Amino acid sequence: IAWWRRSSLRHSPWLATTLFVLVLIQGAFGKWTVTMKLQPIIVTIHLLLALTLLSLLVWAWMRESPPLVVSVQTWLRRLLPIVFLVLLAQIALGGWVSTNYAALACHDYPSCNGEVIPDLDFEHAYVLWRELGKTASGDYLPHSALVTIQWVHRSFAWIVFLSLGLTAFLCRKHEVLRANSNAIIAVLLMQFLSGVATVYFSWPLAIAVLHNAGAALLVLLLSMLNYRVRYGAPTS
Repeated sequence: IAWWRRSSLRHSPWLATTLFVLVLIQGAFGKWTVTMKLQPIIVTIHLLLALTLLSLLVWAWMRESPPLVVSVQTWLRRLLPIVFLVLLAQIALGGWVSTNYAALACHDYPSCNGEVIPDLDFEHAYVLWRELGKTASGDYLPHSALVTIQWVHRSFAWIVFLSLGLTAFLCRKHEVLRANSNAIIAVLLMQFLSGVATVYFSWPLAIAVLHNAGAALLVLLLSMLNYRVRYGAPTS
């Protein structure tokens, strides 16, 4: 439809085409999630593709909304995409925790099993192509690898919390961005609390779903903020 009506549309139909192709790819990964028996890298990519689709759908929706006049510093416009990539990196790390069933590897916070820096096993933790619960050689995945997967996710969370929180705080100084920025700060706090709660309450399903929903909300809100700042009028 986008191509058929391209002469009357304000925007290029390529975004709609990209969304269509991504839906087909996402369907393929949905199939492989089953046929490859929950292989962690396949399930993690399935999650990341879903959030990419969400981000692009938000972007498409924002394009059709009335534009806002936003005047922000050039350095802030350049910072926002970097912060978005930091958020996606953290979601990938969180997806790796979930797909490897490593959520219960540490039973306390901020320490991990009583240690600030536990015994870490990067050799096995981040081998991407392997079966669920197995090393690349086919042996059972050691517990230290699961500890590493969770410890890296919870440690990188501080980078996300500080960078995303500071960026939202700077953006809220602009009146037209304030509601969006306040929502990001609120969801960021909820994400921190739900992440800690999953550890203390041994990963109850309701809180795990809430934590996943919080990640999706951050993607949605940060996509909106990126769009508004990108197409605002820059200042020096």
